Amino acid sequence: MKTRKSSGTVLFFRSPQRREWPTKEKLEGIYRFARARRWRVVTIEAPRTAAAARAAVSGWRPLGCLVDMDASRRVFTPEALGGTPTVFLDFDDRLLGGRTFRVNHDPVAVGTLAAKRLSVLGCTGYAFVGYTREWAWSRARLDAFRAALGPAGDGVRHFEFPAARQPTARIRAAFGRFVAALPRPCGMMLANDALAEELYPACARAGVSIPGDLAVIGVDDDERLCNNLRPSLSSIRLDFDQAGWLLAELLDQRIANPSLNPVVRFYRPIGVAPRETTARSDEATVTDSLVARIDRQIDAHALDGSTVAQILAPLDCSRRTAETRYRVARGKSILAAVRDLRLARAQELLRTTSISVTEVAAACGYARPAHFAALFRARTGLTMSAWRERPSKREN
Repeated sequence: MKTRKSSGTVLFFRSPQRREWPTKEKLEGIYRFARARRWRVVTIEAPRTAAAARAAVSGWRPLGCLVDMDASRRVFTPEALGGTPTVFLDFDDRLLGGRTFRVNHDPVAVGTLAAKRLSVLGCTGYAFVGYTREWAWSRARLDAFRAALGPAGDGVRHFEFPAARQPTARIRAAFGRFVAALPRPCGMMLANDALAEELYPACARAGVSIPGDLAVIGVDDDERLCNNLRPSLSSIRLDFDQAGWLLAELLDQRIANPSLNPVVRFYRPIGVAPRETTARSDEATVTDSLVARIDRQIDAHALDGSTVAQILAPLDCSRRTAETRYRVARGKSILAAVRDLRLARAQELLRTTSISVTEVAAACGYARPAHFAALFRARTGLTMSAWRERPSKREN
């Protein structure tokens, strides 16, 4: 990254979908980059017309604009932007004639991850539920899902709901017939989590069991929705923090080089948040280098008494992002992983040495032996002395 500095206002036009949690994660990535450039990031609600967009841009006179918008909206025309450098997030480039700078999710990585998760569940067939071609990203996920399934992908059955419109009673009836006719057991990918609100009632009406007859995986990992469904919905979590960083980074390049040719960059999924709809005893495969770096930091520093904040300090990410991504990948918090490593080391020392329990605590990174003793007893049901003296040497 260049070391030059700049300052000024950057406008972030937030998505009209009004989902709070992805917007917060995108902004975390934007803010991390913006601090180095001394940008003032101003978040603005999505304008409804090109005239409103033009008024906002001309009123603020920003260094540049970041646009997180529903792909069906046509408000950010060249006239509305007035030459202001702009980068779009998950935008359908057909709307502006292929002339935009964009950061998009990677549909191949998303479809491949869904196929990998479902293909190990013993399904006899596969299905995809998405949206009409008006939303090109849905079709891109379907194509990637099919390709990742290999020969089985040729038989994927799919159903399309209307984009940006409530389905009619006729469409819901057709969807019910679609669900009832699926082979069983079937593995189904939803283009996003929201479609589960159509799927679950349809399955109830058709007598289709989830996950017995139908294993389901969504996209976005909307935790409030996924955890409140019964059964809870497994979902692919996208790296919205990375999306925000890439968005700001590309805008910075546009500002520095006005003659730069349009380019698209991709942000990837973090992994699968496994829940009841793809019930398995193992965890999802995670394509996330950050998790591996956290693991290495834990291995290197958990026993020297470092706090979680100190462990994460060299990794250039927010605590919230690190915790979210680590929990998705490992099924536990970073603090729990640190304590697991310390407990394993304590058990090893108690089994193989005769050092005092105070020395064991110190060797495991605890300055207060009594605190570690309480944690050890809570986890094992024994004091350290009793654990060392027990007849069985099997670890608890």
